[in-house]
Amino acid sequence: MTKRVLGVLAALAMVSGLVACSSSSSGGTTPTDGGKTDAATDAPKPVDGAKPETAVDTGPNENGTTGIKCTSDDDCDKGGDIQSVCTENAFSGNSLNPTPVCIAVECDIGDGTKIMGCDKNTGVCLSTGSGGICFPVCEFADSADAPKGCEGNNKCNLYGWGKDDAGKTIGVGYCFGGCKADADCPTGNKCQVEDGLCMKTVVTYTKTPGTACTDLDAKAPAKCNCLYTTADKAGYCANTCWFGETTCAAGFTCDAGLPKTAIREGDTVFTAVPKGMAGYCLKDCTTDADCAGLNAYCDENAGTGKKTCQIGKRPCTKNEQCPSPQTCVGATADSYGRCG
Repeated sequence: MTKRVLGVLAALAMVSGLVACSSSSSGGTTPTDGGKTDAATDAPKPVDGAKPETAVDTGPNENGTTGIKCTSDDDCDKGGDIQSVCTENAFSGNSLNPTPVCIAVECDIGDGTKIMGCDKNTGVCLSTGSGGICFPVCEFADSADAPKGCEGNNKCNLYGWGKDDAGKTIGVGYCFGGCKADADCPTGNKCQVEDGLCMKTVVTYTKTPGTACTDLDAKAPAKCNCLYTTADKAGYCANTCWFGETTCAAGFTCDAGLPKTAIREGDTVFTAVPKGMAGYCLKDCTTDADCAGLNAYCDENAGTGKKTCQIGKRPCTKNEQCPSPQTCVGATADSYGRCG
């Protein structure tokens, strides 16, 4: 997964969860690949081919409403089968999104190798562990132009990238979160500014950005917006940012996670970051030593102009890409290894 899927996952866990079944329109899902708050990070998904694929079984109950503005479930659920709901009250009364939109509570996640379209290709399917949940899709190019597809103040979160048939760099994300202040949120919600999420009740975090944290710090009541790997369950606290729109504190840089340098031949790389793209205020660094104790390595992504502490172990395809005495472990023809 990209760091941004890092997107919903633990954020939804934090507010309990939307049950992914047709019998309920409240509650919440707990996607398992990382979250926008309490985020978990893994390898990029997918490395190639960012364009969404149509789900294998689209099903008879798709409404095709994912991503449209709404005020109630009736705006989303055209078939009366509770397949689609409005985010205004979907997550235990928390909106999460500044601008309420429709989402679909079931979708086909496929085999995990491609981004799957859902709800008549109005969204992308994110894993819940036991199934999928369909969030509005957004698209962007290798430019500073803002992503397309998100309503109102909702922001595009990175999900995958690749090349189109003409060889042009493209990116796909999902719309989620985006508040900067209480005024951005629907009535009854306030902005948890560290996460960019609209919540009924905001939490006073006890850990500061740049502090080491674990998955336990991400559990309610969360101690910070903890970025951690699912493998090691460790990382560090980092606030959400919107590239080119928000300023991080001294010693931190807004990083949207778009790769600047190829790890293997043919990798897609970016030269620019779309304005308003969701990212994190990552700790500035010069060498891996600056990231010690944070389960992170020092590297530079597109648009930042400097290196930041990237969560997890350094991706690699050969030993020469790892700092001595580390070696590249687990690399295959189809996937990166990790330095260790």
